[in-house]
Amino acid sequence: LEANRTAIEALNSPRRRNEDIAGRELLHDIAAEDRDAVREVLARIRERGKALSILVHLGPEAKPWMLRGSLMTAEPGHVFLLQFTAATELSAPKDKSEPSTVEELVEHLPDGFVALDDAGIIRHANQAFLDLVQLGSKASAIGESLGRWLWQPGADLNALLSNIQRHKTVRLFTTSIRGELGTETEVEISAGTGEGGLGHIGVLLRNVARRLPSGSESDFLRTALGSMSEQIGKSSLRQLVKNTVGVVEQHYVKQAL
Repeated sequence: LEANRTAIEALNSPRRRNEDIAGRELLHDIAAEDRDAVREVLARIRERGKALSILVHLGPEAKPWMLRGSLMTAEPGHVFLLQFTAATELSAPKDKSEPSTVEELVEHLPDGFVALDDAGIIRHANQAFLDLVQLGSKASAIGESLGRWLWQPGADLNALLSNIQRHKTVRLFTTSIRGELGTETEVEISAGTGEGGLGHIGVLLRNVARRLPSGSESDFLRTALGSMSEQIGKSSLRQLVKNTVGVVEQHYVKQAL
């Protein structure tokens, strides 16, 4: 409907006027690989009234811009108000045949990776994380709290952030991730803050479900050991220890056979 001079220059050329782009579909001027993310953002704005920023590339030169938006009331209905901020730190010219090595490595890690702000809001996520939480696009994760999927009591986002604030780094933080489709996955988290107090946190999430014993084995042993608790106060400590050792030995002898 309308664009200011900076937006016109970003979308096309300084010689073009607002009238030249009015009525034009915005997605045509956005890089093909960013269009799905923009559609997700527009859907979120329509649903919630606003959305957090995402990185998009505009115009013939595919320059990087941060896009954020909100919903405005206008006649005869609502319109989107989109704000583009130049991503100056990313605007240095690059050879497109040589993508950023670090970005490529992070994107193809077999373990989930997210970059958080100091409130636990996701600013970047790789494909392995999207698979872990069962999301179809990065736009669905960006701007959301990691706590949306980190649910285990005592090992949730608040506990993770508290440990990071206290120690600057966290290792072997075991918890559970609950995906959008209801699947629960045991994960092991390593995390640390950036240098210089920038308020950024890097979080690596490793699926450790394969390390855990199968359900039938662990359930059998848990049930067997659970019966030992009934003997507390009824048997001597020596007898209780002897019985517990016997149950564990019997379990592993059966597994070995």
